[in-house]
Amino acid sequence: MSTRMSESGRGLSRTVPRILLSCAELRPLSLSSCRLTPPTTVSLPSLVTLLLSHVPEAGTDVERLITGCQRLADLMLEACDAVTALSVLGNARLRRLALRCCHNLATVAIDSSELQAFEYRGAVPDSASFLTMHGGSGKIAYWAR
Repeated sequence: MSTRMSESGRGLSRTVPRILLSCAELRPLSLSSCRLTPPTTVSLPSLVTLLLSHVPEAGTDVERLITGCQRLADLMLEACDAVTALSVLGNARLRRLALRCCHNLATVAIDSSELQAFEYRGAVPDSASFLTMHGGSGKIAYWAR
């Protein structure tokens, strides 16, 4: 099962249905220009790929969504300007992380045990601690643009 949800136009009147955030069979999920408002507990046990584009929620809501994805291997955030900090430390299965045009992102902390690729597009903050990686082997392809 796969799902793609987006809202065209300027207003973000569409909100992701809460029942979608507890779908046991969902594998890829692409959400664009819609509100998340995740419940306290998110359960997406089969989700492998997650793309969030133009999602206006803060990093805590995005992290809550990611925490509920135990098998998440591929994560992409694109133009998520409300995300100022991202921590993906509880997911040792993450193999690919792409952060594109998240202009207000100041810090990123990831579990890099299985990470194979990291892509970043956007201005790099002045902070020397922008990216913190835990548990990796150091064999990661890195792209910055």
